[in-house]
Amino acid sequence: MHLSETDFVRILKDNIRPAQPIDVPELLQGRESILRDIRRTLHSPGMHVFIHGERGIGKTSIALTAAKAYLKADPPWVGCDEKSTFEGIVGDICGALVEKTYLQKPRELSGTAGINVGLFKVEGKLGVPGQYIIPEKLTSVNHAANLVKEAAAARDPDEPIIVVDEIDRIENPEVKAKLAELIKAMHDMRVPLKMVMCGIGKTLDEIIGSHLSASRAITPFELAPISYDARWAIVTKAAAKLGFDVDRDFLIRISQISDGFPYYVHLIAENLFWEIFDHQHKSTAASSDDFHKAISRAIERAESPLREAYNYAIQKTTNSEDYEEALWAVAESTHLERQIKDIYERSYLPIIMECRQAKGRKALDVERFRTRLYRLCDQAHGGIIVRKRNSWYAFKENVLRGYVRLVAERNGVQLGADHF
Repeated sequence: MHLSETDFVRILKDNIRPAQPIDVPELLQGRESILRDIRRTLHSPGMHVFIHGERGIGKTSIALTAAKAYLKADPPWVGCDEKSTFEGIVGDICGALVEKTYLQKPRELSGTAGINVGLFKVEGKLGVPGQYIIPEKLTSVNHAANLVKEAAAARDPDEPIIVVDEIDRIENPEVKAKLAELIKAMHDMRVPLKMVMCGIGKTLDEIIGSHLSASRAITPFELAPISYDARWAIVTKAAAKLGFDVDRDFLIRISQISDGFPYYVHLIAENLFWEIFDHQHKSTAASSDDFHKAISRAIERAESPLREAYNYAIQKTTNSEDYEEALWAVAESTHLERQIKDIYERSYLPIIMECRQAKGRKALDVERFRTRLYRLCDQAHGGIIVRKRNSWYAFKENVLRGYVRLVAERNGVQLGADHF
């Protein structure tokens, strides 16, 4: 039985989502234990949740899924950015809680009225439900906490919940400090609102700074890369629903390329399934040609910051291939931080000898290779690599490793293949 494009798209959208956060637990492979722990934490009075980890590791998906399960409905969501202010964040939180609408029809001044309700003003036509007017100026953190308390009370659930995303993007440390003080004040005032927060970073302190009183009201959860079993499950479960077959060798390669980041698994799988769909009347099994086309399309459709970082690092007037091969070598191992001797001997030389000599490439000596790594650490190359300590190197962001592996695969270089 062959799928129509309508049915294919419906099943694909329900199971594979490289461009949109997931909000249903069935699609979060390998995250069952952390979802369970977050659920139990949210049932603790006055406790909030902070989910942190690498960019692209799935923090927003975990936050939305956990909040939706707790609320049994789509949770309100607020995002932060580099220019976020404390007043702006509090206003956004209150606006999301009271479901403030920002697109309004023009209305005549006659026949309208404004009344104060607590710290809010409600304005609208007589006899018609009004809109909350949220104050733009906050006199103190306590003022902000009381606003949030009133906004939370306006929602139906006894304990509403909100997702506050990308807190790490806030540039002003004073804003982060006030946000921590707000959490402390909400805790002390017993505000019946649960906050599920997200940010890039290794520790909570790294993201919002030290505030011991606030930290007592926050349980941090660090997201690690998903297991190999989970990576396989994303592909095989979707394939089973589509009636497609993906060979074990392709599952291994997808798992290795992804480096444990769900984004890459979803990205490659989406493109692979489209390739199979196009020839399903002949075969519903993925072919080698399908896989390599999917890799090429995944590179084309990857997030632009990933492509730009890679291209900026290697696209120089001379020695571009040297820099590219050096990046491949750094990304070859499962170890995130590596010594130059290990990178050169165990990764770079085998890449050149086994995959690149046929293309006329010759290995650099170790000193010239070291020079290439030094330069990849420089801002002239985007600082894509960082020196952690003497002769130890790592990627600036580990999510870049998956993109480097994608490009290497397209060039016939399989990275991490010795780990199975």
